[in-house]
Amino acid sequence: MSLKNCVMAGAFVATFPWICLVLFSGPDQASTDDHVTFQNGMMTWRGFLEAVELLAEIAVCGIAAGGLF
Repeated sequence: MSLKNCVMAGAFVATFPWICLVLFSGPDQASTDDHVTFQNGMMTWRGFLEAVELLAEIAVCGIAAGGLF
């Protein structure tokens, strides 16, 4: 396998479970640093940005792990 395949597989394996958690579960109300992230069970714009940041960090860790593999 090439390095590119290992890196892509590592990113996918690391982020897929978290993507499922972000999309299919969430609280009714939540906030971070006085910014509402969930309201009435729906993700707000700020919540979406925080989810993207979290998934990007996890993907970077998966890329590093795939590269080491």
